[in-house]
Amino acid sequence: MNKELKIEPPRPISPAEIASDWTEWGRRLLTQNQLPFSGDVSQWISAWGEAVGQIGLFNLNITGARDPAKERAIIKRYSYGHQLGEILAVLTPMADEFYSTDPHKRSALSPASRDGYESFVSMRDGIQELKNNSPSTVQQIVEAIKRMKEKSPSTYRRTVDELVDELKRL
Repeated sequence: MNKELKIEPPRPISPAEIASDWTEWGRRLLTQNQLPFSGDVSQWISAWGEAVGQIGLFNLNITGARDPAKERAIIKRYSYGHQLGEILAVLTPMADEFYSTDPHKRSALSPASRDGYESFVSMRDGIQELKNNSPSTVQQIVEAIKRMKEKSPSTYRRTVDELVDELKRL
C-alpha cells in the first residue's frame, strides 16, 4: 500500500494576523524580557510615557489597564511607590501579628505560605533599606559623595565628573 504524500500550499496570512502577531511579540518583549545588564525597565518606560505623552505614531496599551486614561490619572496622584508604601503600612502589622506571635500557627502553615511571608518580609526590608540609603536632599547627596571619596577615589572622580557635566547642561 503506497500512499502518496500530499503537500498543500501554505494558506495566505492576512495583514490582521501579522499585526496581531507583531503586537503580541512586542507586548512580550516589553513586559517579559530584560535586555542584558539592563534590569527591569518597565517603570522607566511607564514614567517616560507619562512625561511625554504619546511616544510614537502608533502606541499600544500593553500595561493591561482597562482604562489607560484613568490609570494615568491615578498614577499622577498616587505613584506606584506611594501605593506600595500604603499597602505595606497596612499589611506589615497584620502579617507580623499573624506569623510572628504564635509559633504554632506559623508551623501549621504550608511551606508556600511560609515562603510567601518570608518573601514579603524580604521585600519590605529591602524597600526600607533603599529608602534609608537613597539620598534625597542636597546635603544627603553631598554626604554620600564624601563617603564615596573615602571608599573609592576612582568612582568618586568619575561620579563628580558626570555630575559636573550634567549640571552644566541645566
